[in-house]
Amino acid sequence: MHKEPGSQEVQQVVREHHRYMNQFYAVGISAYRGLGNMYVQDERFRAYYEKFKPGLSEFLNKAIQQFCDNGMEVK
Repeated sequence: MHKEPGSQEVQQVVREHHRYMNQFYAVGISAYRGLGNMYVQDERFRAYYEKFKPGLSEFLNKAIQQFCDNGMEVK
């Protein structure tokens, strides 16, 4: 979280996360945006990520949304 959600380093990690998720099911832009939103809106997901670092769920959502805004490419 010491980098911006749209930074190239963070976006590369998000790309790897997306690739990992695709091992289980096809994750298009809409589904991936929804997953990012769920990290913030669903209290179970929020609680899981927030125990590691306060603000992490929001950071992950922003990074995922940026990745989707970029056509699921690292720019």
